[in-house]
Amino acid sequence: MLGDKIAYYDASVDSHSRATESAPAEPALPASDGAVTDPTTARPKVADEPGTIVIVSGPPGAGKSTVATLLATDGARPTILLDTDEFYRAIRTGYVAPYLPESASQNVVVTGVCAEAAIGYARGGYDVVVDGVVGPWFLPSYRTPIHRAGLRVVYVVLLPDLSTTVARARGRGEDQLRDSGPVSELHRAFESHRALLSRHIVDSTGTDPVGTAAGLRRRIAAGEFVLEGPA
Repeated sequence: MLGDKIAYYDASVDSHSRATESAPAEPALPASDGAVTDPTTARPKVADEPGTIVIVSGPPGAGKSTVATLLATDGARPTILLDTDEFYRAIRTGYVAPYLPESASQNVVVTGVCAEAAIGYARGGYDVVVDGVVGPWFLPSYRTPIHRAGLRVVYVVLLPDLSTTVARARGRGEDQLRDSGPVSELHRAFESHRALLSRHIVDSTGTDPVGTAAGLRRRIAAGEFVLEGPA
């Protein structure tokens, strides 16, 4: 099976190379002053310096996926949206719902893989917006390797009130967690760490995603929400 996948990727690289060789070059575009410019120079380029990792967390229904998408889409630099749910969906055999007690070992593995993926992108010059339920119980899996890699990490917890969170969760897609029981339990888990998370919590109860994202962008640029290294 692994051999098949390697062959597949090799073939795709070859076909991409052939297509690139045969494709016509893009035409130059006139600049505003009438000069001719290369269109590739106008596109965002990966920066030489490492990127920042922004973790957007909170319970299901907090609005983090929408806000994370807005932050990544409107990034000032080339930006990756890293959806941790996709790493769980990749488990085709042996998957355990991550809110169940028996999922502990699975969650440690998945969280570690997510952190390493974020580090890889950031080292390559991309900003990374991580979208996931990353409670303080998972923070060491992110903070330790990220700081060891010498990268900057920002941690934001969206935490609207319980009734708002549950109502939003009920309106999510069928493939997402909507059950008020686990949603309420996860909300309580974040609330129980409020004192520890006080500098990182944003109450998004009365704010729409666009407003929340705009506020976060300003505050992150001002240096808020930075997650310090392990003591």
